[in-house]
Amino acid sequence: MLVSADASVKASCSSGLRFMVSCAGAGSGATWGIVMKIAIFGAALLPLLVLAGCSATTIDTHALSAADLVTKPDYMGIYPSVPKDAKVIGPVDMLLCQAKLTDRAPTGDDAVRALKVAAAQKGATALAEVSFGADSKQTDHCYSTAHAKGVAYLHN
Repeated sequence: MLVSADASVKASCSSGLRFMVSCAGAGSGATWGIVMKIAIFGAALLPLLVLAGCSATTIDTHALSAADLVTKPDYMGIYPSVPKDAKVIGPVDMLLCQAKLTDRAPTGDDAVRALKVAAAQKGATALAEVSFGADSKQTDHCYSTAHAKGVAYLHN
């Protein structure tokens, strides 16, 4: 059974249901058409507004100085190997220690972040050949440890 838009609006108005249209204009196909256009436009516009809020800002990490990276170590890049034209600063090692049982145990990620700060303090803007890990085995001075090492260098 095929029902026109006008008939369904009249039926909903006569049964007391009112949704997005006024019953005074229920007989008008123009009113229904306007309401539908607004609803479709709104439904199409909503995802675009949501995506616009998610647009990312890019940061040129090669333009950051070593001094910038001391305070923003998360922006320091880690690469598989040192580029041939880069100025090598040298090896960097980091060992983090859980000195008290009530302290949080350090993770490999904590050690990498500390490694980036140490490299930046030496004047580096990037790291290569990085390895890291954590060890929950207790030593004489630490309940657990995390370590990281790599080669610090300066981007050209």
